[in-house]
Amino acid sequence: LWCFATGDHKWKKQQLLTELDETLLNY
Repeated sequence: LWCFATGDHKWKKQQLLTELDETLLNY
């Protein structure tokens, strides 16, 4: 359960970074 939660947190962080990158590219 801990590993799953950690993996989910990392995935969400990566997803957020991806969205930020896409936003910067749209400028």
